[in-house]
Amino acid sequence: MATIRIFDIGRNTDVSDLHDDRRLYGVETELFLLLVSGFGQTQWMLGPVREDGWPDQEFDAYGPSSGELEELAYIGEFISFEHLMALLKNVSQIIWGEFRGFKADITSEPWVTIRSVDSTYYEVVSDDAGVIEAIKTNYFLTKMMDG
Repeated sequence: MATIRIFDIGRNTDVSDLHDDRRLYGVETELFLLLVSGFGQTQWMLGPVREDGWPDQEFDAYGPSSGELEELAYIGEFISFEHLMALLKNVSQIIWGEFRGFKADITSEPWVTIRSVDSTYYEVVSDDAGVIEAIKTNYFLTKMMDG
């Protein structure tokens, strides 16, 4: 699995739409739309960020849908791409959170994982070269972490 970090708002983001000077506000929806071609029947599971090197952080979001997102992360229920997009349209920021995308066989490992890390950067983990290339193409500040 390759891991890439995103440190900016993206080439196609209108900065006048951002809520303040925090660079990653509003990136969630754009990031999912960027990758939508591979999502098809992907089912999503939200959760806290739990990785080596980071303190355990519960899912934390701001906006009208934040409560539902946080509850879904707590209970670990699968949701559709459409449901996730509807929720993200009503969130101004994801502080901490992990989005794991599973293909039709939800017993397998996720094919893509997207983490929001302390509103500082996004981390995308996938073995899909198209996902990694789309991120490199659409974001200015990225860094390959491995792979």
